[in-house]
Amino acid sequence: MMDDAIVEGASTFKIGDVDHTVQLGTRVVAEPEDFVTLREQVGEADGFLFDKCVMCSRSVTQGDFGLDHLFFYRSEDPERKVAKVRSVPRMWCTPCASARAKQMKKPRVKSRECQNFLDCWKGISRDLADDPQKKEYDPVSDLINGCMTVNQVSKAEDQTEVPANPVTERAWQLAQRAVEGLQIQAGKTSILLDGCQVRGSIDPHATDIGSCHLVLLLCWVGTTVVDGQDVRCIGKSQVTINGVGELVDVSTISCDPVFDESTETEVGFAKSDLLIKVWNKKGVAEVVRLIQQANFKNIVTADAAKANKELLELF
Repeated sequence: MMDDAIVEGASTFKIGDVDHTVQLGTRVVAEPEDFVTLREQVGEADGFLFDKCVMCSRSVTQGDFGLDHLFFYRSEDPERKVAKVRSVPRMWCTPCASARAKQMKKPRVKSRECQNFLDCWKGISRDLADDPQKKEYDPVSDLINGCMTVNQVSKAEDQTEVPANPVTERAWQLAQRAVEGLQIQAGKTSILLDGCQVRGSIDPHATDIGSCHLVLLLCWVGTTVVDGQDVRCIGKSQVTINGVGELVDVSTISCDPVFDESTETEVGFAKSDLLIKVWNKKGVAEVVRLIQQANFKNIVTADAAKANKELLELF
């Protein structure tokens, strides 16, 4: 695997998350020397798994083209905010790509031509660097090395990294503390919350702070048992609540099975669907319950009232 940290100047960046994407039907083929070239150009150890399927880790020389997006945070940052994103090419074997298409309910239309893996990556990295629709990013693409670095995440995310006001900051802290350590058990299925980031803002001067929204970005690890073997998935969800802690919206960003040699591809994806259902039914309900149990509504309302009183006293 790739080193979980990179050093640039006085800063050390560590991997906080990895997003696996696949371009369904974009068929590629690689020669052994292509993998050697990639390892040399990216500057990683020989153990980097370019020649392994993203999902099942079986050796591959042909399949569907994919990208792994590695999200780095500064080692000294306790909140682990994304500070750098690095994209590297990967390959999905045909069974895993087909299973992924089925899970996503998207067609897998095979490309007429089968491209060279390395050439496909060079073309895509060049397109990413030149795409005018990606102006919200600050990409630095080294086309010789074929490795893209993004120094900033989107402007929209940057704008919400810092609380807009003290009331918002307190609300973020309350929400994060409330859901910390969340665990769900449903039969043979268990879910453990692994991380929470909060975005959005509370306007203390709004006539109804219930009209304000906060977005909880939640990362969780789900485990279920199949034939005595644990099947594990890593999920990401977005839960939107209003200023008084009531549920507004829920969406599942991803739920990816973690494969090992004993995990069948179809089983892994089927169980990821099960874990999504358990999370949406029980996990989200527990998130809302914990936030309400933390006296979120009363505290945020009181903070907003205090901020309003302090503002009036200035005039």
